[in-house]
Amino acid sequence: FAVDPRMANHFVRSGRDAPEKARKIILCRVAAGVCKTREPIQTHVDNCKTKHMGCKFWACRELRAKLLRMPENQQAPAGSHSCTSKNNVEVIVFENHHAYPAYVVEYTSPSLSDFDPYKKMKELASFDPRADRATWTIQFKS
Repeated sequence: FAVDPRMANHFVRSGRDAPEKARKIILCRVAAGVCKTREPIQTHVDNCKTKHMGCKFWACRELRAKLLRMPENQQAPAGSHSCTSKNNVEVIVFENHHAYPAYVVEYTSPSLSDFDPYKKMKELASFDPRADRATWTIQFKS
């Protein structure tokens, strides 16, 4: 689950370039519990020529699939209920009952086709997983 809706928008491939296309996003309530930082899995083989998010090189796809099937990558880190990246821009929960879809929001926005959240991490809204859960707020950066 992403704090900043532009992160979710990045993963929608159809109509990404259509600026006035109506899109929908599900706003969820997520029970993160104890949230620890986790290192990302390796996403590309050493001889990958593209090394970008949309890489379709078969060896990279096989590597990602193999790593995602490993039991340690299908559960929260020891002593936690969820995890986040070192940038604190998303929360990963491992139990379906830890997330509740609260609202469906329909929106239009300028084209975000050139916005790659993984290259512009400092522009994304983030959270502090150590903060008091009752006082979490989201601040969008322009």
